[in-house]
Amino acid sequence: MMNMTELNPASENIADDHTNCEADLSVEKGSVDQQLLTKEETEKTSFTNDQKRILCVALMAYTLSFAGVTLPAPFLPVLDEKHNISSDITGWILGIFSLVQLIMFPVFGKFISRIGVRRTILFGQITCGIFLIAFGLLEYLPVPDPTDKSIDVTYLVLAIVLRILQALGASAFATAAMTLLTSAFPDDTVVMLGYGEVAIGLGLTIGPALGSLLYKLGGFMTVFGGIGGLILLIFVISFFILPADNYDKKEDQKANWTLKEILTHPNVLLSVILIIFIGMSCNMNNPILEPELRDKFGLSQVYSSLVFLVFPVFYLITAPFAFSFRKRCVCI
Repeated sequence: MMNMTELNPASENIADDHTNCEADLSVEKGSVDQQLLTKEETEKTSFTNDQKRILCVALMAYTLSFAGVTLPAPFLPVLDEKHNISSDITGWILGIFSLVQLIMFPVFGKFISRIGVRRTILFGQITCGIFLIAFGLLEYLPVPDPTDKSIDVTYLVLAIVLRILQALGASAFATAAMTLLTSAFPDDTVVMLGYGEVAIGLGLTIGPALGSLLYKLGGFMTVFGGIGGLILLIFVISFFILPADNYDKKEDQKANWTLKEILTHPNVLLSVILIIFIGMSCNMNNPILEPELRDKFGLSQVYSSLVFLVFPVFYLITAPFAFSFRKRCVCI
């Protein structure tokens, strides 16, 4: 009878061969998995023509929505002074835009599944465009007599109402634009949020930059008529290239969160507080900066608008880096 110790070398050889086979199979499997992963990543990064059109319209909507926030700041105080409007009231005329957005963003977000994303974007664009042009017509209102120091109530009411209507339209198409992006790119939500941040910075930059150029060409009416006309042009483009609504109402019903539950969530609450303070820090100088630059340094509206560019330009430059950092954190 053969001793068991004599079989051990053969057994060990068989075990080694089996181990080597398993290692080779693991390497081959890892290589196949890596190829499949690379293929999936390539497919994800290649967008269809419909997705490219949606991305273009949504980012233009986002950009122009936030352009309206900073657009009047370098030019409005001069016109307000002609109508006996003080800088604190000018602050209300400027700030009412953001206040309306604060109220209307959640409202449009709540009812957008019923209204439709396409209808909401088109409604917002045509509303904002028309009332931006109408805001420029304030330049042609009769100026009070220089001896009359009372507030021009007609001018004040029209200015506030027109700013409210502009903000209503801007809120509509900005909300719909984000909904459109997240529904069209469900696997790239973080990337779309990054694009949205860049579009916000671009919009804040375009307001004073393009406004100063238009003001130099033709004055107050040219600024708001030009930007309003641009939004109406984008409305026409959006009308023909935006796809029909395919918003999944069942998915909307699954995430049945109330507004109270959303706002009391710790992460959301912290984000809201941070956004409020950041918004205050970048907009609190808008009503008083242009008069100070004009009175103390003799700067015209065109050069004052360049000072308003400092914050949005830095925002535009740093937003991609912040997005890249956030994306890495999400991956980790």
